[in-house]
Amino acid sequence: MALLTADDVLNKKFQATKFREGYDQDEVDDFLDEVVNTLRVMTAENEDLKSKLAAAERRIAELSRGEPAWPLSLKANASGWAVVPSARPKP
Repeated sequence: MALLTADDVLNKKFQATKFREGYDQDEVDDFLDEVVNTLRVMTAENEDLKSKLAAAERRIAELSRGEPAWPLSLKANASGWAVVPSARPKP
């Protein structure tokens, strides 16, 4: 299922119900389920990006203080890729 865009939500049209005023409740519920799914995915991605940004800012602060720059490597994790410190070189 593709994630919703703001335009998808804005432009969504529901079918009117027969024999009473309003919209088809199942159709509205299905759409709201899509909205909730999209919000959950976006929130998880946002939290992951905030975490990566905080790690990058900490690293920048370390480098600004003149701490040695250890090599970094990419490692796969559950949410994609992460930049992690490599083993420190032996003196």
